[in-house]
Amino acid sequence: MNTIAIIDLSQRIYSGMPVYPGDTAVEITSHRLITNHHAGTHIDAPIHLSDNRKRICDLPIETFHGVGCLIDGRGKKTIDYEDAFEDLVPSGAIVLIRTDWDAAYGTQDYFSFHPVITEGFSKFLIDREVKMLCLDTPSPDQAPYRIHRLLLGKGIPIAENLKDLRRLEGLTFKIVAFPLNIEAEASLARIVAIIE
Repeated sequence: MNTIAIIDLSQRIYSGMPVYPGDTAVEITSHRLITNHHAGTHIDAPIHLSDNRKRICDLPIETFHGVGCLIDGRGKKTIDYEDAFEDLVPSGAIVLIRTDWDAAYGTQDYFSFHPVITEGFSKFLIDREVKMLCLDTPSPDQAPYRIHRLLLGKGIPIAENLKDLRRLEGLTFKIVAFPLNIEAEASLARIVAIIE
């Protein structure tokens, strides 16, 4: 009988947790959660920052489950396309970029100095028809958010603020990243890797 391991890649939700500068603070009281859609580990829907009008609830549930593919972006401030990705990233995969930036979660630098990805790399992901992009950073880019617009405009959701991607190194895994079935431009999500 095969043993299945589940690795949680989600930040914990708690009152006063780190939020993007200017966003509403997270408050948890008896029977009530007050939060911005983009707090903690969450998924941006295509309608967020693009002309694609699909909300989280409009995306097929299959979008949030699939074969995972880990890309090593450690030590890089800018993650660009590499020829090696041609063999590494299968069509229709859920791509995770490991930068280990989650170690800075909760610090002042976390939202301001995180690694970003290039337009060339983004276009490769679009050509590969990936299901979703997952990051251990707060964003794939900085203002004016061209990468957000490029990926979301093509219907590729972006999961941000993951943690512990180092635990997936060298493993074969699937990703389950279910958001709420919510009429919104983003949703908090519990994202896990399944290793069989």
